[in-house]
Amino acid sequence: MNLEEVFNESFNYTQRFIKDDFGRYVVLAVLSVIPVLNLIVLGYGCKVVKETSPSPPKLENFVDLWIQGLKVVVVTVIYMLIPIILITLSFYSIHQFRKIEFFWFFHLHSYPQLTFHF
Repeated sequence: MNLEEVFNESFNYTQRFIKDDFGRYVVLAVLSVIPVLNLIVLGYGCKVVKETSPSPPKLENFVDLWIQGLKVVVVTVIYMLIPIILITLSFYSIHQFRKIEFFWFFHLHSYPQLTFHF
């Protein structure tokens, strides 16, 4: 499957999604704005990825979609724990290094005989 076919198929899938049931599109748009209910939209996205039918799946079983969306959030948070910890540690170490450098700078200026001139 070349790139043109992939884009055509995704464009046609989106057209079918909007043409078949515009109400479903509106419901998903409204649910995506509401903080706790937006997990239904994530669950529906998972349902779209799991089903490989040429037409979009029906929007039903909101509780199951919400639970699936919650699973996606939990897995995403767990997946991001290690990068968050590494980034936090790197910023902390950079801050500690700059603090040492900052005091080193003042230390040299308090003793003029130790300064280096290039």
